[in-house]
Amino acid sequence: MDRIRTWIRVASDRSVLGRALATAVVVGSILTLINHADDLVGGQVTTATLLQIGLTLLVPYLVSTASSVAAIQRHRAGGLQDHALLEAEIEAIHKFPDENPNPVLRMGRDGRLLYANPSAAPITSALGVAVGEDVPAHVLAELRSAAEASPARSIEVRSGWRTFAVLPVAVAGFDFLNLYGTDITANKVVERFPDRNPNPVMRMSPEGMLLYANAASAPLAGALQLSTGQPLPLDLADPLRRSGEQEEPEAIEVQGGGRTYALKPVDIPEFGFINVYGTDITAAREVEKAHR
Repeated sequence: MDRIRTWIRVASDRSVLGRALATAVVVGSILTLINHADDLVGGQVTTATLLQIGLTLLVPYLVSTASSVAAIQRHRAGGLQDHALLEAEIEAIHKFPDENPNPVLRMGRDGRLLYANPSAAPITSALGVAVGEDVPAHVLAELRSAAEASPARSIEVRSGWRTFAVLPVAVAGFDFLNLYGTDITANKVVERFPDRNPNPVMRMSPEGMLLYANAASAPLAGALQLSTGQPLPLDLADPLRRSGEQEEPEAIEVQGGGRTYALKPVDIPEFGFINVYGTDITAAREVEKAHR
């Protein structure tokens, strides 16, 4: 019964009625002339003829109406399916950050925290902010500046013993920033440890670039004329690289400034660099010479 009522309601629509009447007039008139031209011209129009003409006009009207109603109902059904699909996609999009094991936050341009997934708890705790509250002014300024950089850069947020890199990403067409956090605690530990080592510790990229040298490396770096950010000499970088690829790396001996050093490379593929640990073996070599 509901289907019949729906059909009648759609068929009564002004656009459907107008299209059906136009079709009936045009198509019905053509069919009437084809089938009854002689009767009309000869003036031999009977009741039966009028009934036939009426049916000739009614048929295209009904066909047009039925076609229009069917098309509208198909369109509406498709629209409902599309709407349901769109709602499912939107729900999935909103649900995704909740399931992300890394921190994901959303901040309005005015600095208000709009969203934070469960993994972002250490960051919100460190900032002392909850969803619906304003991010501290100095953090907001840093995030805005980082987002405007090209490419966007991360800012660091410390939460207890953990450190997070937070990357702000502007979303085109929306008045907010998405904030993506990454736990870089391990990286920071690796970075800090060599500074406390009393022996030379250097860090070399796979391409042979000197990335880092701790304070204890100064005499060695000076003797070999090594500078952070500059490539190591090939006769040093290549042996270190080859040795670092071995299961049991062998120390490479170098001399400089009247001293002898043993450099042992340790490949750290997880972080994309090679640590080089130096030991001053000058005294040991002098003892060896004395006993020859």
